Amino acid sequence: MKVIDMVQCLGISYHFESEIEEILQDMHNSPPYYNDKKADDLGTIALWFLLFRQQGYNISCDIFEQFREHKGNFKVSLIQDTLGMLNLYEAVHLRIHGEDILDQALEFTTFYLKSTLSDMSPNLKEKVTPALNCPFHKVWWKKMEFRSTVTYYRERAVESYFSSLGMTSFEPQYKTGREIGAKLVALITIRDDTYDAYGTAEELEPFTEAIQRCDISLIDSFPKGMKVACQAMLDLFKEIELLIAENGTSCYVPYVILIQKVAQSYLIEAKWRDKGYIPAYDEYMKNGIINAYPFLAAASFLCLGHIATRELFEWISNDDLPKIIRAASLLGRLQNDLGSHKFESKREHVASAVECVVSQYGISEEEAYKLLNKDIENAWKDINEECLKPNSIPKSALDCVVNCSRLIELLYGNFMDRFTNTELLKDDIAAVLKDPIRIE
Repeated sequence: MKVIDMVQCLGISYHFESEIEEILQDMHNSPPYYNDKKADDLGTIALWFLLFRQQGYNISCDIFEQFREHKGNFKVSLIQDTLGMLNLYEAVHLRIHGEDILDQALEFTTFYLKSTLSDMSPNLKEKVTPALNCPFHKVWWKKMEFRSTVTYYRERAVESYFSSLGMTSFEPQYKTGREIGAKLVALITIRDDTYDAYGTAEELEPFTEAIQRCDISLIDSFPKGMKVACQAMLDLFKEIELLIAENGTSCYVPYVILIQKVAQSYLIEAKWRDKGYIPAYDEYMKNGIINAYPFLAAASFLCLGHIATRELFEWISNDDLPKIIRAASLLGRLQNDLGSHKFESKREHVASAVECVVSQYGISEEEAYKLLNKDIENAWKDINEECLKPNSIPKSALDCVVNCSRLIELLYGNFMDRFTNTELLKDDIAAVLKDPIRIE
C-alpha cells in the first residue's frame, strides 16, 4: 500500500495502472479487517480506505467505528500516532454526503495536527504542514481534472516540474518560481495540444480571444475540455499576478502583453495548418520564435525575486526582441521542430521549419537538417556572446535564458522529442529527482 501511495504521490502511477488495479483487486477480496486478520492500526486502515476510494471503490466508512469510544467520540489515545492521524486526515477528504463519521474525523484530525505541530520533529512537520495547507486529494493537478476532461492532451506533470527545475535552479529560495514554472510548462503542453491536435481555427479564434481578454465567458458553449484548459491558464495568470505583487514589482502589464502575443502566434499556426499553407522559412521563424520561448524565459524570471523588475519584463516582451532572446527562441523553435517533425507529420499539423526549408529551397530533408543545425550553432554563439557583453541585464536573468536553452537541448537534441516520448527522459528525471548521489 505504501508503494502504491508513493508512486501516486509522485505522479508516475500511470506507468503502473494495470499492476495497481490487480493488487487492489486482490486486496479488496481479502481486506485487512476480515478473516481473523482484523487490523486496528489507524494508519493502515486509513491508507487502505484512501487507496480504494481514490481508485473508485465504494468502501464503507464504517471501518473507522473501531477508533471511536462508546460515546461516539474518536479515542484521544490516537493523537499519539501522528502518521496514523495524518493518513486519516488525508483519507477523509474522499468523503461523500452522509458520512458523518468522516466529517467528525476531519475536525478531530485537523484540530490535533494543528495543535501538536510545534512539538513535532522537523521530519514530521515537513509532512504535516503541506497537508494541512492543501491535502493531497486537492492538489492543483488533480483539482483541475485534466485527465477526465482535457482528454486530448499529453499528461506531463513530472516532466513539467523537471523542466522548471532545469530552467531555474535548485536552491530553496527559488521554490515558488519552480512551482509556477512547472504549472506553466504543464499548461503550455495542454495549450500546445489544444492548438495542434484538437481545436479548429474557427474554434481557436474565440479561444485565443478568451486568453487575451482573460474572459472565459467567450467560450461558454465550447467542449468542457477546452474550457477547463482555458480556465486553468487564466487562474495561473492570476497567481502570477499575485506573486509579482508580493515581490513588490509592477511588471504584470508587459507579461500580459507577452501572453497575448504568444496566443496570437499559436492561432496563426492553426490557420496555416487548416489551409495547408507552407510559409517561407523566414515567415515561419518570424512567428515561431514568439510562441513559446520568451514566455518560458519570462516565467523563469519569476523566481528571481526583486530582480524580476518591470524593466526586465519589458526587455523580454519588446517587439524588437533582444539578441540573446531572439537567438534562444530560434534555437528552441528549431530544436523542437527537428526533434518532433517526423512524428507530427503523420497527423494534421502545421508545417515545421524542416518542411518550410524543403519547400522553399527545393532541397532534401538531410540538407534541410544541415542548414537548420547551422542556424542552431550560430544561435548558441550569439547566446554565448551576449552573456559576455557588459549590459544592464542582471547575470541571474541571463543565466535563466541560458538554462532554458540547455533544457531545450536536453529535451529535443539529436532529433528526438523526449518530452513527448518520455521513456527517453526517464533516466534523466530519475537521476535528478529520485536517485541520491552516491558518496563512497
